[in-house]
Amino acid sequence: MAGLGDDLNDLVTLTGLAFDRTAAPLAALSRREAELRAALQALSGQGRHAGATPGAAASTPAQRAGADMAWNAWAAGQRAALNIALARVLADKAALRKQASTAFGRREAARALAERAARDVRRTRW
Repeated sequence: MAGLGDDLNDLVTLTGLAFDRTAAPLAALSRREAELRAALQALSGQGRHAGATPGAAASTPAQRAGADMAWNAWAAGQRAALNIALARVLADKAALRKQASTAFGRREAARALAERAARDVRRTRW
């Protein structure tokens, strides 16, 4: 029975390593998601301060020169690029989350088996 316990402990170790291997990239993707969301938020905040309300008369030299329209076009392009990058990160994260969930389940099942085997060994010794 000691051989079975050793095998189960090895299985727990291997399934733990497999889970860690899938969880690490998930953490990196979560950090990247937060960075992209912060960049989008910053861009939105700048847009509110950059221009006047639509239909209002141009009140600053930049607005009269049309620079605010150029900035708005640039900001829209940046926002689109950030949203595309965010969508890719979210898609990658969803795929990895499924893999991590499977690895987590395997790790927990191996732990439960090892605990049950250890409990059975203790019972037979008494």
